[in-house]
Amino acid sequence: MTTYDFQQLLFVFSFLFMVMDGTIRPKEMELNKQIFSKIEMEEEIPYETMTTMFIVNLKENPTNMIKEHLQTLDDIPFTDEEKTEFLETAYDMIHADNMIHPSEWEFLLLAKNKLGITDADFKKEFKEFSAEDKTISKNPEFLDEFLNSLDFSRLGE
Repeated sequence: MTTYDFQQLLFVFSFLFMVMDGTIRPKEMELNKQIFSKIEMEEEIPYETMTTMFIVNLKENPTNMIKEHLQTLDDIPFTDEEKTEFLETAYDMIHADNMIHPSEWEFLLLAKNKLGITDADFKKEFKEFSAEDKTISKNPEFLDEFLNSLDFSRLGE
């Protein structure tokens, strides 16, 4: 995977972690902007334009957008360094508001499984991980239940 592709993917997932609880807090936005600034684009796209487009997509069809990006994690072979950077970014985004919302945690568990991150590596970053989390996130019905529980109606306000 090219550095550009990885930075772009990291930005998308940091955005998704930022909005998972249905709100955007200033510290989360600041971190997301930092990740966005690392993407080297041929044609500059303003951060606000990109995030507005994502918010519109989430409001219109959150299930499709989230499933599509989770599928990307299945399709791309990641290096150990990329997996570590992904986990570190997720950690920063999830802890930015000094609380872990259940939907942020559940989304993280889904991404962990898609990336093929071992429980041991995951536990290095997230001490909160338990055997129960592993069972729930591998349940095939978990994804649909999770997606149906999300509410992005307040985004963009």
